[in-house]
Amino acid sequence: MFNSLSGLVTHKGAENVYLLNSSGIEWDIAVSAKTLAMMPEEGTECRLFIYFLHREDSMKLYGFFTEDERSCFLELLKVNGIGTKQAMKMLSSVTVEQLVKALDKEDLAVLSGIPGIGKKTAQKILLSLRGRLVSPAEEPETKSKYSDIVNGLADMGFDYKQTVKVVEQIMRDPEMQNLDAGELEKAVFKQAIVLLSSQNGY
Repeated sequence: MFNSLSGLVTHKGAENVYLLNSSGIEWDIAVSAKTLAMMPEEGTECRLFIYFLHREDSMKLYGFFTEDERSCFLELLKVNGIGTKQAMKMLSSVTVEQLVKALDKEDLAVLSGIPGIGKKTAQKILLSLRGRLVSPAEEPETKSKYSDIVNGLADMGFDYKQTVKVVEQIMRDPEMQNLDAGELEKAVFKQAIVLLSSQNGY
């Protein structure tokens, strides 16, 4: 529904900001401490990537200075026991890069050291997200080119980084260059499932 909102920053609080758009609507948006620190001063134009949460009894907007932070937030919500409040607290305490590094190194000490995250929850996060997040600094070109395929396979439970490598391998096949966009996506997806399943012993 919403991808981003742009407007004049009229207020910066501890956990939220107000953005006033050209239509005169002032949006109240929850943000992490990291996003707040990267935002410009009040009275300046700013764009935030948005997650819109709609429940029976409430509606709330969550804003992120980068798409990577929003993607990380959405992945955290997939972890059993992690809600929006806890996910925002985590992103206020660590950057996406720091979180990815801790996951890759299986560093439970760093994860459990995040305020509000105990050892049990840290283990859940590690089991659910290891290999699914990529640091913006090392983000492969494949992600932007074939993000739908990669994300679809990752959502099926395959390791994100392993999936990227497999998709890159398939795309080097000369036969793939003769397919149109629709056929290409189907062929890559099908072959990737076969390769990933065999590599993981399924």
